[in-house]
Amino acid sequence: MEILRMLKSDKVEVVSMAETASGHADYIKDIFDEWMESGVFLKAVIDGRIVGIIHVRVFKDFAWLEGLRVHISHRRRGIGRLLTLKAMGISRSKVIRLLIRKNNKPSLALATSLSFRQIDKIYYHGGTSKSFSEISMSLGLKRAKETLQCGYMDGWRWFPREYYLSSLFIGTSDNEEIVALETSPIFLVKGNIKGIEHASRNPRGGSCFIVLEYNSMDVVKLA
Repeated sequence: MEILRMLKSDKVEVVSMAETASGHADYIKDIFDEWMESGVFLKAVIDGRIVGIIHVRVFKDFAWLEGLRVHISHRRRGIGRLLTLKAMGISRSKVIRLLIRKNNKPSLALATSLSFRQIDKIYYHGGTSKSFSEISMSLGLKRAKETLQCGYMDGWRWFPREYYLSSLFIGTSDNEEIVALETSPIFLVKGNIKGIEHASRNPRGGSCFIVLEYNSMDVVKLA
């Protein structure tokens, strides 16, 4: 098996592999071109066929892993582990984070075996996709004087609170107070917006995702 950089010409094969791996339409087809332009996009290849993928993006003081997929016929062979380790090494980051759906037991087990630990829990709420400006206008959101006290999601990546440089916004939805961030999709620190796609800390009606972190300094201390 080889782990190589992705090529633009791999798109059709990758999309097909990802949809086979997930059993349904996969967001990889919508994000493929962006991932080719930013970060490092890797593929695992056996006998000329792509059997796994992962993407890594490096920020100021941490790296973010995303999009790990392994072909359904090549699972339980350590491919996901090798892709993850390769991406971690390429990032050269001491702190590495990722997001895994709570019911994805194999991925959680893999992350745990590589010394990742849970640092947060986020809920995804499906619905109509709207921009922050559209939501803000319809709900009459107002800027708040408070500062963010916790981590948050933006572009489906988790960031520590110091990364957020905009204002917090407050308003009401269905007579319930909401506290929102200017993110995509919109992130709610408090409350819920029915029928609108968003991420939040409100478990009501949402799908749970676990944020995990690998910190090389912590691993050294435990060694």
